[in-house]
Amino acid sequence: MEKLGLEYFDLRWKDAALNGGMQQTKETWDRLAAALAKDPPEMERIKKKHCRDVAEYLISKGVLDGDSVVADIGCGTGNYAVEFGKRVKQVDCSDISPVMIDYCRKNAKTEGLTNLSYKACDFLECDIDKEGWRKKYNLVFTSITPAVTGLKAVEKMNAMARGFCFNSSFIYRRDDIREAVLHDVFKRDTTSRKRGETTYYLFNILWQLGYTPEICYYREEMSAETELTKDYAKQMAASIVKNGEVPEEEVKRTYDYLFNNYSFNGRIKNTRVSVFAWTLWKAGE
Repeated sequence: MEKLGLEYFDLRWKDAALNGGMQQTKETWDRLAAALAKDPPEMERIKKKHCRDVAEYLISKGVLDGDSVVADIGCGTGNYAVEFGKRVKQVDCSDISPVMIDYCRKNAKTEGLTNLSYKACDFLECDIDKEGWRKKYNLVFTSITPAVTGLKAVEKMNAMARGFCFNSSFIYRRDDIREAVLHDVFKRDTTSRKRGETTYYLFNILWQLGYTPEICYYREEMSAETELTKDYAKQMAASIVKNGEVPEEEVKRTYDYLFNNYSFNGRIKNTRVSVFAWTLWKAGE
């Protein structure tokens, strides 16, 4: 049997990201920032609970305390960074999207936090020595971001850590309305899409680098009712198109489909079930 090495898992991970993931470009994430910053109240509540649970898990593992310095790579609108900021000494937030960074900064200000810093950059191209990031962090944190794809990104995370690294990725997500739109409006297969690729490739790369990652699983269920608007339809379509502007005709088709099949009195109720893999490893000495 052929031995599968670092190059194999590196290439497979990159191929999976290209074939099914979000492009790691400023334009893509700038475009999606506003949609990601607006959630119905119930989803916002569940999202905040998730962030608290991640923080409590890391505290229970001895990774975080009041003196910790954290790097949040691909920080997005700052959900995790804000939660960490309430508990640690400093959080350095980075994202390829300046718009995401602006939302992160605003969210931290709303919470009265002054211990967050912000850097708009492409993580894969960023010089960690120039930024002063090498061996700086008790925790290098990532969650569902294409900023970390492949061996180079993992090695960069390890080089930044004087403590631990952490990654959260989807293993499974069931969103019945989105699946219906995917199949009926966009005519895409909903059964052949792979799950859990990031965790699989990350674990194998870490193992071959000599690390012993610990993985646990987190299940989340959220149910929310929201008004059916053109913005809601656009956000739904954008989650499927992913890269590039969503054509107006696609937004209209999505809206009409949702209106005719799922709306009641102009509102939609949706339930989403997700399972995440949390991968934690000791990187620094």
